Amino acid sequence: MRSSLIPLFATCLVFGTLLCLYLAWRPSPFLSELGWMPEGFARWADAAAQSNSRTAIPFFGLGLMGGVLGLVMRDRRFAWVLFAGLMGLSLLLELGQLLLPGRHATVDDVLWGWLGLCGGWLLVLLAKWVWDWKSN
Repeated sequence: MRSSLIPLFATCLVFGTLLCLYLAWRPSPFLSELGWMPEGFARWADAAAQSNSRTAIPFFGLGLMGGVLGLVMRDRRFAWVLFAGLMGLSLLLELGQLLLPGRHATVDDVLWGWLGLCGGWLLVLLAKWVWDWKSN
């Protein structure tokens, strides 16, 4: 069962990473310009108050997928390398924005990305801990 989940979560992780790359490196930061983005979410994300914190949302999803993949693989080294790689992705996305006109990189975006990643990963670990506790 576990090995059959690896391709699913790996695919979700790759798709999420590509989505983050697209959203971070498109010319405009406004999600309301995307026809496929839910209108209410786009309005919320485009508000000035969410300009940095919205970065946590996709990284929360990456944290969930990465955390599950790390558990399914049963290899702590792989999980730590994956976690560090996703943290590096947050930094890379912001550094890439330095080269894009109309975009600006902020330390806050990197930190919000890391917070979202840690939140998703910790939720997976908490769910595993509760599952193990209930099973015993």
